[in-house]
Amino acid sequence: MFRIFGVLILLMTSLVVGAAELPSPSSMAQKENSIVAIVNDSVILQSELDLQLKQAALQAQAAQMQLPDQSKLKAQILKQLIYKKLQLQMASKAGISVTDEEVADAIANIAKRKKVTLSQLKAQLSSQGLSFDNFKSEIKDQIIISKLQHQAVGQDVQVSNQDIAKASKVLKAHQASSVKYKAVDVLVPLPSSPTKAQQQQAESIAKTIQQQLKAGVATDTLQGGEATELGWRTAQQLPSIFADKLTTMTVGQVSSPFSAPNGLHVLMLLDKKGNQVNVTAQQARNLAYEQQYNKALSDWLNKIYKQSYIQIVSDQ
Repeated sequence: MFRIFGVLILLMTSLVVGAAELPSPSSMAQKENSIVAIVNDSVILQSELDLQLKQAALQAQAAQMQLPDQSKLKAQILKQLIYKKLQLQMASKAGISVTDEEVADAIANIAKRKKVTLSQLKAQLSSQGLSFDNFKSEIKDQIIISKLQHQAVGQDVQVSNQDIAKASKVLKAHQASSVKYKAVDVLVPLPSSPTKAQQQQAESIAKTIQQQLKAGVATDTLQGGEATELGWRTAQQLPSIFADKLTTMTVGQVSSPFSAPNGLHVLMLLDKKGNQVNVTAQQARNLAYEQQYNKALSDWLNKIYKQSYIQIVSDQ
């Protein structure tokens, strides 16, 4: 009898030890509901952080983007959650709200941009393991935060003529980067310090080449010049002196001879692909406002962060 009792004790002990080595359902739930940060009188839970990490991974996979390492990613997303919590707290105190109609309109616009129906959008979210109710709640929070941000900084943003000029250059550079040019460059070489006679002779040859190209003469029959087909290149991939010419030319047009350190050049634009739209004053003003708004918003977010009680709970 004592022997049987001893065996039972051993069995019970082994079961207890084995159970202690496995995470119980209650301990897993406790981890999900554990606090990762305290933000004034609110908290951020591990489950909230895990959800955002999951969404970031799915978005990066869809966009074929490389995420930072897990520790950096957690830190970045946690800070975003803190900013979100702070702004929702401020919006609540300011009485900022959003209607169901506003949320529905925002979701409809998202579906429209994605070129899917509402049912298809729900199916996409479900396939990614995301709840439509959570998605709807996130959209609601974003609208509330957007209203708060415009109240906080939007009315004070001013743009100068200098800001608009800079924004216009940015837009033009962006547009130019999507346009490619196919051209032929004909060089009439000159020494670094040509004589007057050499300069005059080169100018005469270059003008003749210009006229021949306009008349449709094949480049391999040109006399006195070295023809090089440049192939498809963006403005950024061309020497600036070439880009300045080609970006203002139409297909088939031949440039006037122009000087470069190695001689005189004549360009002929063979073809162009990509859409280049003229930058309007309103487009430049809108971008300038957006740039100044984002700067003011960043400063404001840093300010409210420093003025708030934030405690990051370690060991998460």
